[in-house]
Amino acid sequence: MEPTRLKIIGVIDNSAIPYYNFEAKLLVWASSPGHGAEPITYGGQIKYGENDFHLDASAKYDWTTRKLVYFGPDDPHTVKPDFIGF
Repeated sequence: MEPTRLKIIGVIDNSAIPYYNFEAKLLVWASSPGHGAEPITYGGQIKYGENDFHLDASAKYDWTTRKLVYFGPDDPHTVKPDFIGF
């Protein structure tokens, strides 16, 4: 079963960081009926509690292509993207 939503959160020690606001974008390639594969991005300003993004049910996502880019506010060198549930 394909996922219907995507959640982007900040985590420390396997727990969500309460009230942590940051900026990040997740890029993943997807194809939909009548279209070839194209990159789709989710994210932007991530506000704790407002971090769910609905996925297009008609698209076929290639989750092996996912990439996350963290824009701040903290030093990007201290951030390690981790993907759970794929």
